[in-house]
Amino acid sequence: MEFEKYKNKVKYPDTLRKPYLSSQHTCEEAQQYARDFKAYEAQLSKYREERVKYAQEENRLRELFKRDAFEKLGVQDHPKKEVLWYLAWEDGHSSGLLEVWIYLNRYSELLV
Repeated sequence: MEFEKYKNKVKYPDTLRKPYLSSQHTCEEAQQYARDFKAYEAQLSKYREERVKYAQEENRLRELFKRDAFEKLGVQDHPKKEVLWYLAWEDGHSSGLLEVWIYLNRYSELLV
């Protein structure tokens, strides 16, 4: 399997920092906070859109990997292929797709 094919090329958005106003603030600091918070709110919707785009691409790539893996293993028509996927995903996804592939390969022997 060529795992580079399943790497997300969409950049994950930089985390936004919510402005902070101390309880011991001056009038100028409060005005600056109001300006900063308005800018923060304007950036927030764009940030959320970018996160959605990233997640959509992650899901698309995961489904592509899943389909390709099933085909490579010859189990694409097996009625229990989703159980195979569930077990391999649960056991391996925290370490990446290579680990998922190892579990899929190992567990697929149970389906024949």
